[in-house]
Amino acid sequence: YITGGTNRAQWPATAQSLMAAPGGGPADGFLARLNANTGAIFRTTFLGTNAYDQSFFVKTDRFNDVYVFGQTKGNYLVTPGTFNTVNGGQFVHKLNPDLNTTYFSTVFGGTGNQRTNIAPTAFAVDRCLNIMLSGWGGTSNNTNMGNTVGLPTTNDAFQATTDGSDMYFMVLERNAVALKFASFYGGTAREHVDGGTSRFDPEGRIYQAVCAGCAGMSFPTTPGVAGPTNGSTNCNIAGIKIDFNLGIQAVAAVELNIDIDTICGGALVTFDNTSVNANAFFWDFGNGQTSSQQSPTVVYRDTGVFSIMMIAFDTICDLSDTTYLTFENDFFREVVADFTADFRSCDGSGAVILTNLSRDANQYFWDFGDGNSSRQFQPQHNFSGPGRYLITLIVRDSICDLWDTTTVEVIFEIDDFRPEVNVRGTDCADGTIELDLGPMEPHYIYEWTFSGIVETGPQPRHIFRSTDLHQFRLTIIDTLCRRTFVYDLEVEVIYEPNRLYIPNAFTPNQDGVNEFLIIGGNTCLENPRFVILSRWGEVVFETDKPFEEFWDGKHNGKIVTTDVFVYRFYTEKKSWTGTITVMK
Repeated sequence: YITGGTNRAQWPATAQSLMAAPGGGPADGFLARLNANTGAIFRTTFLGTNAYDQSFFVKTDRFNDVYVFGQTKGNYLVTPGTFNTVNGGQFVHKLNPDLNTTYFSTVFGGTGNQRTNIAPTAFAVDRCLNIMLSGWGGTSNNTNMGNTVGLPTTNDAFQATTDGSDMYFMVLERNAVALKFASFYGGTAREHVDGGTSRFDPEGRIYQAVCAGCAGMSFPTTPGVAGPTNGSTNCNIAGIKIDFNLGIQAVAAVELNIDIDTICGGALVTFDNTSVNANAFFWDFGNGQTSSQQSPTVVYRDTGVFSIMMIAFDTICDLSDTTYLTFENDFFREVVADFTADFRSCDGSGAVILTNLSRDANQYFWDFGDGNSSRQFQPQHNFSGPGRYLITLIVRDSICDLWDTTTVEVIFEIDDFRPEVNVRGTDCADGTIELDLGPMEPHYIYEWTFSGIVETGPQPRHIFRSTDLHQFRLTIIDTLCRRTFVYDLEVEVIYEPNRLYIPNAFTPNQDGVNEFLIIGGNTCLENPRFVILSRWGEVVFETDKPFEEFWDGKHNGKIVTTDVFVYRFYTEKKSWTGTITVMK
């Protein structure tokens, strides 16, 4: 296909006109289809109005339909449903391969005084049928041309404003139904293009050469380029590469949501499809099932590892992308018979407490191993006497006809176990006693009898207030085994609650004898503190552990001189004072 602009009389008389009345205007677009081998003309047509028209570029899409990009100063045909601007000075026209049918035509332009805004510099139609074009407008080389003022832009434009002399880039959606992208690109100079120095590649990237930076003015560049500044005070050549791919690739991504099939087991899996720009799908779930739904749901009845494939298609662009997912299914309906049996082998009533932990069953059969049975979910049972019994639980899912069985052994026997009890007085000399009751079971009740007074609990609160050999009774009641154990006990108790021994003298002379002031007495005194002061009130020793830490007669690292010192020993309930003589 070839295209151009001329007076109609200069082209073959066989050329047909799709648009203008016979005679046309001072110039029209011309489009011809030629035989690629012989150059013979297959079909021709004029494109234009009764005013000036000129076609610049011709492109075909992957269906061999024909697109033309040019200029017009007339009322060029605008087909319904296309993006357009009123009185636009640039046209885009799509025809069938035989050039005898118009699929659409439209115009776009700005708000300048002249209807023609830009000189076309590049044109392409990508595999998704997006229409991409570029051009320049404005005053350059003292030639008065249309300017770029008022041309439409989109929100994602590189540059939304213009000084009237800039490059202009536009992308129209398939069949020009909407404006997909539009932007200015330029600096303070009068950017222009001298000739066919710009091209779109098949993937939708433009390589644009621009006369820029004229007269030392600016032009935008990106970081890291070889020539970020002007090399000439006249015009410089600037190169622009822009990818207009616009996300046409279909990228497939899936996320997995899993639930349990509530009927008869298996994993009920819903696939969340987050593919981009895809309008058709194919799923292979790895279990013999497939689907063309966007977000399908499938049940995996069998356990194992499954490889899932999803292909996302863009049928307009003839693109696809494939993603894979591995899914391990261990979700399946399994009837489980399970229970616990809580009992005491010494219990003469033979009571057993059963807790049913079975899963996914709706029928239950209990065999207690003594000739008795039950169909309750969680029955109660008492065995008639000592013995070994096997309790069997059989469960069933009647909907899916699934079964499971489990057995637990219980043993009831005569138990002559007697708790061991030991008692002794404490070192505190405070009238209390210490007890060792052996294992304390939660079903034991403890009763203490002291001279007719009864206390309960594992530890009595009773205090013997005299130093003597004391007798008392402990009764342990086993509520589970229904037994009682009686212990008549005696213990020697020392009752000196405030017992304290503080020497009145010692000899820290390093002869190895009587080197420390050692304190004795009731080691259970609450919060004791021991302080030694000189006759002038200076603290020479103090401790909160008077029965563990002893004064060695030193103060500030040196043994004190022979002298008399004052001490204070006090607790929360009582205090003692006195003197200590240090001798060498």
